[in-house]
Amino acid sequence: MSPVESTDPTARRKVAHAYNHLFSQLSDGTYPVGSMLPAERVLADDLNVARDTVRAALKQLKDEGYVTSQQGRGSKVVKVPTEDTPPGRPQLYHFMHRAFKAAEVTLDVYALTAESFVGHFELQVGRVEAGELAQLRRVSVRVLMPSEHKELDYPRALDPEDNRPWERWRLMARGNARKLEHCRDRLADCGVEFDLQIRRVGHTPTFKLYFVNGMDTLYGLYTPVTGRMELLDGTVVEEAVDVKGRGASLEHYRPWDELSAEYREFFDGHWALAEGDSAKS
Repeated sequence: MSPVESTDPTARRKVAHAYNHLFSQLSDGTYPVGSMLPAERVLADDLNVARDTVRAALKQLKDEGYVTSQQGRGSKVVKVPTEDTPPGRPQLYHFMHRAFKAAEVTLDVYALTAESFVGHFELQVGRVEAGELAQLRRVSVRVLMPSEHKELDYPRALDPEDNRPWERWRLMARGNARKLEHCRDRLADCGVEFDLQIRRVGHTPTFKLYFVNGMDTLYGLYTPVTGRMELLDGTVVEEAVDVKGRGASLEHYRPWDELSAEYREFFDGHWALAEGDSAKS
């Protein structure tokens, strides 16, 4: 079974990480049309993943028409994402990359850990620091994540006495909040105002939502899967429930779509009821 077909959430996350990394490099011009991607061995070393993981990520890019592969010749770039044409499946990177060309950026997030969002947000902050976005003046971010004072449906161990998966989630959520706080200082050094608000909801999200500049709504389901879970210290929980989150397929809606309005109402309603984040340390 390939990593992308695996029921192991850790394997799927590694494939998603490799895919997102390569997709970003196609988007930012690192590998233009006609160029060859590095050998699988080199990519595996760079990303600190197995070659099977790299192969799975390359297969996704091939299936979406971005690269062609010939045995013994590597992967050639035949298409790159454009400003006006999202990739085969909606990608958060594409919409955030485009949004940050405005003078003011607004982003609302509803997620389990906000891991995917934070990774893409840091990429955009890097663009600001590189002087690519001189027009940017203000960024506003609101994040809804689960409360630490409520039990989660996932991630969790099948053994009710084992709270290690919950502790892993808590550390990830807090770590992502700290990364966003650090971005405040990085943006301030570039003369960009950053308004960050994080609130906590008393339930486990069954889907993720992103609202980008009031124009694009992205929706993705969290699909529970049962299997082995690797913890941050390298130990393993043999039987645990986690979700396919990072790298999961997203659906895209515009303001005139009925579902976009419903999701906006959902977010605003829960935002009004949510508690402020007092757990960022």
